[in-house]
Amino acid sequence: MAGKMMRRGFLIGLLALIGVAGYYIYPILKAKFFNDSENIMAIGENEKAPLFIKTGSTAQDVANQLVEEGIIKSDKRDLFMNKAASKNYGGKKVVPGFYLVQGNWHVDSLIIHLRGGYSRKEVTFKFNDCWTLGHVVGQITQSLEIDSAEFHDYIISDAILNKYGLSKETMISVFYPDQYRSNWAASMDDILGMMSRQYKSIWTEENKAKAKNLGMTQSEVATLASIVYRETSTKTEWSRVAGLYINRLKKGMPLQADPTLKFASGRYDAQRVYNSDKVSSPYNTYENKGLPPGPISAVPKGVIPAVLNYESHNYIFMCAKPNNEKGHNFAETLSEHNRNAAKYRAWLNKNNIK
Repeated sequence: MAGKMMRRGFLIGLLALIGVAGYYIYPILKAKFFNDSENIMAIGENEKAPLFIKTGSTAQDVANQLVEEGIIKSDKRDLFMNKAASKNYGGKKVVPGFYLVQGNWHVDSLIIHLRGGYSRKEVTFKFNDCWTLGHVVGQITQSLEIDSAEFHDYIISDAILNKYGLSKETMISVFYPDQYRSNWAASMDDILGMMSRQYKSIWTEENKAKAKNLGMTQSEVATLASIVYRETSTKTEWSRVAGLYINRLKKGMPLQADPTLKFASGRYDAQRVYNSDKVSSPYNTYENKGLPPGPISAVPKGVIPAVLNYESHNYIFMCAKPNNEKGHNFAETLSEHNRNAAKYRAWLNKNNIK
């Protein structure tokens, strides 16, 4: 008896699955192989056209957009709308996002692919070399529907800052330069959530414990990491430079990090920094001891672990190597550092680098 009931349940489940699959697949197959609708496309049969449907669009908006962007023929707008009505393409079935329309689709097939976001595709966005939160937001929103100004205001709103326990100065620590994939019409909360998940993936319990042993908060580690990252592009130096700055912090010495002056002055690309005493800013680490109020840059994921696993040594000075050689010369004493600095300045002067 039990075996018969199990077999009957299995058959009922199988029939239900076939029915659901048929509901979605049959219209597509019908549109592709048995559709007698007139081809309404203005693009070639072997061509593809990107279509970005904005949030809040109606079926009429989509029809107008298809005509205006030269995807369907202008005299086929009404046909599209008639078919849209008959196939329930409207209201919530108009899903915003990026679609790739194919030139060999007939009107039925076109609507089926658009309806409910069936063939919506993701877009790729990335950001890198960002000194400020504004730089981050600007690069992210280049590839998405969301407005850069609105997104910037959103992530520094009191509600969001309180939610993440951050300040306007430290919010940038959530954003790790990388390449991401998302729905083009993703909401601001969706994108921030994506960034937050990346942030949390780095801050494992082990890394939290290491930060605690350093006597630093996560934001302070991120701030130090940003200075390390902007001080050297040589990955193998990150842990050594981190150790140098930690030595200075322990000794109560100012960090005297040139990248903080670049940040404070807005001269991000400067190869040479002058008159540190004239840059009045809490980010001026020549004039202020300790860490600045927040990160001076978004940093790749690998910099945080480099800081938490810093190299133990006695270096408290560093100077870029001359002759465009990668890396730095490190020193334990001021006299040794002055010799390194003199060589570097001589090279700058010789090459008229200001």
